[in-house]
This record gives sequence, C-alpha cells and structure tokens, in this order.
Amino acid sequence: MKNLLSSQLLLCKVVLFTFGWLFPVNAQSDQTVIAAYSIDWNPDGTKLVVSTNEGLGIYDAELLRIQFRQYPDEVSLSKWSPDGSKIIVGREIWDATNLNTLISLKTWWPYFMGWDAEGKRFFGISDDGQGVAIYSVDTGMLLTTLKMSEAAIIYNASWSPDNTKFALAINNNRIVIIDAVRNLVIAEYNPAAYVGESSFTWSEDSQYLIYSDTVVKQETSASFQTASPNAASIHSLHIVEAISGREILKISPIPFRPSILEWNSHAKELVGVSPNGIVIVWDSETGLIEQTFAIEGRIYGVSYSPFGGRLAIAIAPQAILNADLRAQFSEPEYDYQISVDQSIGIVALDPSLEKLQSILGLCGVGADIHEVLAAKIEAGDLEGFIADVSALTDAQIPVGCKADLLAVARALAAEGE
Repeated sequence: MKNLLSSQLLLCKVVLFTFGWLFPVNAQSDQTVIAAYSIDWNPDGTKLVVSTNEGLGIYDAELLRIQFRQYPDEVSLSKWSPDGSKIIVGREIWDATNLNTLISLKTWWPYFMGWDAEGKRFFGISDDGQGVAIYSVDTGMLLTTLKMSEAAIIYNASWSPDNTKFALAINNNRIVIIDAVRNLVIAEYNPAAYVGESSFTWSEDSQYLIYSDTVVKQETSASFQTASPNAASIHSLHIVEAISGREILKISPIPFRPSILEWNSHAKELVGVSPNGIVIVWDSETGLIEQTFAIEGRIYGVSYSPFGGRLAIAIAPQAILNADLRAQFSEPEYDYQISVDQSIGIVALDPSLEKLQSILGLCGVGADIHEVLAAKIEAGDLEGFIADVSALTDAQIPVGCKADLLAVARALAAEGE
C-alpha cells in the first residue's frame, strides 16, 4: 500500500510538472519584464485579476493597474468569486477589496481550482491526487472529498455550472463524471485517443462537455485548415453529452491540442488557445473556424467577459514552442488592447450583428432602450448604435455590458472599413 501511494504521488508530481507551462513556480520578483500567468474578469466585467511574476494585480478595463500585492510564496492561479467579494490566490482566499488574506491552507496541490455558483465553497485536488476536496469559504474547513479509487490519478477537474457534477480527467485515459452531491461516479468513458491532462469545459446548462484529445498518426499536411501540422499527431475537439458520453460534434483535425478551452454558449463560440500565442474561434454548432489570430509571446490564460464580448489574455514574453505553426497566423486586425507592459491583452472576438444582439439580450436594459438598440443592430447602423450606447449612463446599462457592446460594434465597424 505504501509503495502504491508513493508511486501515485510521484505520478501526480510528474503531472504537475506538465502543468508547469501554465503556472510557473518560484518566479523571481526582481524580474524587470512582466509576465502574466493567470487572468479572470470580475462578475460585472469592469476589472481583471491578473497573476504575474511580480505578484497579483487588479486592473481596470483600460488595463491600468489599480491594486497590487506580492505573493506569500509563488505565482499562482487567481480566480474571482461569483459575487466579486473574494479571490482565489493559489492556496489562499483573499478579500477582493483590500487584498487581505482571509483563508490560508497548506495543501500539497499548489492552487485551488474554482468556486461553486454561489461563492460559498471552493475546490481543489486532494493531497493524495485521488479526489476533489471541497472547502467552506466561511471557515476554510474541508467539507467533503469526492474520492476516486486508489489507482486513480486526477489530471484535471471542472465543476459544472449548476454544481451538481464534476468532470475529471484521470489516468488510463478516462473521463469520469461524478455526482457532486452523492459522491458517486455517474458516467465514465474512454476516448479512443489520448486525453491525459486534457483541458475541458462545461456548457452553461451543465448538460454538455467539451474536451480535446490526440491521436498519434504518421501523416503530414501543409495546411492547418485540412490536417494537423504536427507530423506525429492529429488533434480534435469533442462536444459530448456529459452523462452518456454521446458525441454531439467533433471538430477534427485542428492544428494543436488546446491548452485552454473556453465556451461562450450565448454566442455559440468555442475558443481554443495554444501556448504558442495562437487563438482559434470555432462555431460551436457547425465546427467551422470563425476567427484566428496570434499574439507575441506565450498565452498562459484567457477569460471571457461576463457578457461574452471581450476576451482577456494573459501573456508572457517567452519564446514560442513551434515557430512554423505560429507563422501561419497573423495578429488581431482590429480592436486589440494591450497593456503598457504587454502582459495583458483584450480582444473583441469574431464581431457580428448576431453577437451584438446576443450581448444586448444579457444587458438587462429597459424595454425602450432595448428596442432602439435592437433596431439599430438589425438595420446595420453601427455608427448610430455606437453613439446611442456611448450616451447611456451607468444607471441605464451595466458598465461591463456597455463596454462589450462598444468593443464588438467598433471592431465590426473597423472590419467593414
């Protein structure tokens, strides 16, 4: 038993090493070049929390840093709570207002991974690597551990938006769905291709899961549009029913295995990110590519704004891993903000009139305002739409939603010039 546990911990440490591209540890605070390793919008889309090699910063939507605190030990994942009052910072929970530490736990896993929908619980991988540990945000106490078998090693975990299920990528190439209430395995499937520490994410209704996999295959192709540019691999995305595992959509081949996946269900978009600085946007219903671009440096994190109009990007000025692949993609053509230190970017993804209507539907504006703006969108009157949205006060429209509408409308107008 002792040897088995030792071997499992060794395997888990190897897995953590494979995550090193995402959360570099023991970063030096005296570096002059700023590198961002994690990024997350607050719930109203007005601020960003960013983990950098210097410490944790809070930035406004213009990418100006307005708060800062150094880490107690190492660079870590940071994630805002659903109510915006707290932030996960590695193994700690901080107050989002003053960045004071509220909870500090000495867990083996170097960071907590996320919140429940109400912000009352947070979770991470258990110390033995074989379960999901759920904690109380009020006391920091361990509430429960959803355990797998002694032979299981968890590579990745994702809590469904309705908090009823966990999706786990575990060893032996398996994806497991656990009932988060009853602590029961309710689904398990073995993709034909390699899953490993797969990035995956849930649909907003918690019914579907998207994950990536890789098939080793000795074939080559000159174009990423027709086949994988990696001679030894074919990468794919799969949208499946979470419980049955039934495949709804397969997107294959794709040019890389995404290190990060984001799903904007309202806009029917899938975003896949490569550490090489490449971003691809797919239509989640057809699987067709809607937009591609690349930025200088490596991408370590992305975050959709709450209304789905802007994608924030955490950037590190490091050498890319595949220059030939990177050369196939151009930089964003319009409405791309970059911070002064070039560690954060914001881009309006795949602008369209349909996306403007989708965002507007989430803004919760008054019926009279909605009617006027919807008519401007339908008529394609972007100039009038931008003027009308710009004139709205904070009392008439949420600030974050206003920013999303303007970013997408301006990008769409620039696209048509």
